[in-house]
Amino acid sequence: KDDSGFISYWEFTDLCRSMGLNMSRDRFIQLFSLCDTSKDNQITFEEFENSLEILKEELTNETLGQMGFSSSRLVKVFLISLFVLLLLLMFVFTGIAAFRTGSAFSSVITSMFPITSGGVLSKGEKEPGDEDVKDGADGTVTSLKSSD
Repeated sequence: KDDSGFISYWEFTDLCRSMGLNMSRDRFIQLFSLCDTSKDNQITFEEFENSLEILKEELTNETLGQMGFSSSRLVKVFLISLFVLLLLLMFVFTGIAAFRTGSAFSSVITSMFPITSGGVLSKGEKEPGDEDVKDGADGTVTSLKSSD
């Protein structure tokens, strides 16, 4: 502000507040001393450039804190999300494997489809095309008998 080429403590606090960092006086002093590597109670342009990473981290932590997050909470959310994603992928690939192989598991899964799909019909109703399926099955049995 005063064109001295240095940033004083007061200019530093004004700058931090303009970036949205609202901290206690003690925290500003601590942050200023971290940035002031030469310990001459003023920050040079080079010191300021080097300390931008510290300020970015503080700003990120401040913003996350205002949103109700902490680093540990973010890690927990990430790990839970990763676990759920892995479970979902296991489910999908198990289903794919069930239909690709002629295993007993595949037979169990396949046999469940007629049971679950019939739940929509009321008792005594026939599915459209039942006669076509019966005729097709009869034709297959007849053709197998004739090929013997």
